[in-house]
Amino acid sequence: MERLHIEKDKIGVIIGKGGATKKLIEHELGVKIRVSSSGAITIEGETFGEYCALNVLQAISFGFSSEQALQLKNPDYNFETINIKNFANSKNRIAEVKGRLIGKQGKVKRVIQDLGDVDLCINENRIGIIGEAEDVKFARNAIHSLLKGAKHSSVFKALEHKEKYLREKPL
Repeated sequence: MERLHIEKDKIGVIIGKGGATKKLIEHELGVKIRVSSSGAITIEGETFGEYCALNVLQAISFGFSSEQALQLKNPDYNFETINIKNFANSKNRIAEVKGRLIGKQGKVKRVIQDLGDVDLCINENRIGIIGEAEDVKFARNAIHSLLKGAKHSSVFKALEHKEKYLREKPL
């Protein structure tokens, strides 16, 4: 049995319209999920299903769609978060670095997602990444570089070389 506690305002997102999200997760992962009005969640099922459901629910609670979060049922996929406050110590600086990560009309975020082959979710003070382990590593490094002030073009170039690196990497 796995347990998780989420903020009360996230309960509706976890359950979904008419219970659709909760039912989808239960069906896809072979688990039973109970959600209390206080935000306490209990997950019951096989160990791997429970583990996956815990990660999926954390990702959905973070802000990812159920479709994005359900990628975590694949054992090669990871969910990581980066705390923006580790790179910015004031509200103005947090807004500034978030702007660097999102870009005009979301362009920077889209480029990182496309070149990094990951899904990103940026909320108030954190960035979430879902993808295969190696892809998450490259995206994390790209995001760290941007948060530290690197040029966008340099970061994009590094992500473009990711495919070459992965092809040449010995198994």
